[in-house]
Amino acid sequence: MNTLSRQVEEAIGQPEPSPDAHSVQRVAQLARQTTESMTALHQQLCEAYAARLPDLPRIAPDAVTCAEVVRLVGNRAAPLSVRLFQEAAFPPTLTLELSVACAQLGPPLTHWPEVKALVERVLELARAQKRLLRLQQQLLPSVAPNTCALLGASLAAQVVNRAGGLEALACMPTDTIRLIGKEEVCRVDAREYHGLLYRWQGIREVLWGSIGGESAARRLVRQVANKLSMAVRRDCFGDASDAHGLYGQQLRQQLRRYGDRLGHGDNAVAKADATTRVKALPRPREWEHRQRRAGRKRTRRRRRARLEAKQQQIAGRRRLADVNAEPPADVELASDSSSMGSAESWE
Repeated sequence: MNTLSRQVEEAIGQPEPSPDAHSVQRVAQLARQTTESMTALHQQLCEAYAARLPDLPRIAPDAVTCAEVVRLVGNRAAPLSVRLFQEAAFPPTLTLELSVACAQLGPPLTHWPEVKALVERVLELARAQKRLLRLQQQLLPSVAPNTCALLGASLAAQVVNRAGGLEALACMPTDTIRLIGKEEVCRVDAREYHGLLYRWQGIREVLWGSIGGESAARRLVRQVANKLSMAVRRDCFGDASDAHGLYGQQLRQQLRRYGDRLGHGDNAVAKADATTRVKALPRPREWEHRQRRAGRKRTRRRRRARLEAKQQQIAGRRRLADVNAEPPADVELASDSSSMGSAESWE
C-alpha cells in the first residue's frame, strides 16, 4: 500500500509531465492498481462491518460509497436519526435503504479502530485516483486526439485508466471495450446501466424520452464501442499527422446521426438499415430475355402436385393394410365346411 501511494505521489508531483505514450501508460497502470486496491479494501471493509450492517455490500456496491456510509454510521448505538443520512447528501434511494437497514443495526464493534483505518485508506486512494484522472486528462489530448474528440477528455481518461493504457485498449475486442467499468452504475433517464460508455454525452441527449428505451441504449453503446476501437487504433498505430482529431470528429458525427435515427423509435434504425442493405432490381430491357420470378400459379401447381402425391401415398398404404388383413384361402374353406356341418347337424 505504501509503495503504491509513493508511486502515485511521484507521478503526480512532477512539475510538467511530458505528454507521450509512456507517461499515459504509467498513469493508466497506477490508476488500475489503485482501483484493484480499492476493490480489495472494499471487500475487507464489508467483512469487518458485517456484524453491524450485514446489507452493506448490497446498499453500497462501490468502495467510495461504502467508506462514506461506514464513516457516517460509525460506531454509534442504535437508533440513528434519518436526518443524519439526509444531511450527508446521499441519493434518495440510498437514504431510504440506509434508514431501513439501520433500524436493525448491530451492536458497537470492539475492533472499530481497524475499521476506521480501512475507511481512511479507501478515501485516500479515492483522492489519489481523482488526481490521476486529472493528470490523464492533461496528457491524453496530445497523445490520443481522436479518442478525446470522440468521447471527450474526461470520459476518455476514465476508459484508458480502467483499461490499463492506450495499447491495452487498442488490443481489446469491441465486446470487451463495451463492458469496461461494468461494476459501476450509470443512471440515464431514470434507468440504471452498467459500463463507463453509458456516460457518453450523446446517450443522455438521444435517450431522453426516446421510444427505444433499454434496447436503444444497448444498441447505441455497441456503436460507441465500435467507433472507440477504431479511434484508439488510429491513435496508437495510425498516422501521427492527425494531431487535431479530425478522424475522431468524423466518428462522433456518425454517432450523432445514428443517435438521431435511433431516437425516433426502436425500429427506425432497423428499417433504415434494411433499406440500405436491400439492393433494388435492375430495370428490365426490352431486347433482353426477362427471367420471370415464381408467381402464384406456379406455387399453386406445386402445392397441388404435392397434395396429390400425399393422397396417393395414403391410399396405397390403406390398400396394403386391407390386403394384409384378408385371411388365407384354406382358412376360409375350413370355416365354410365347419359352418355347413353345423347346419346339417341342426337339420
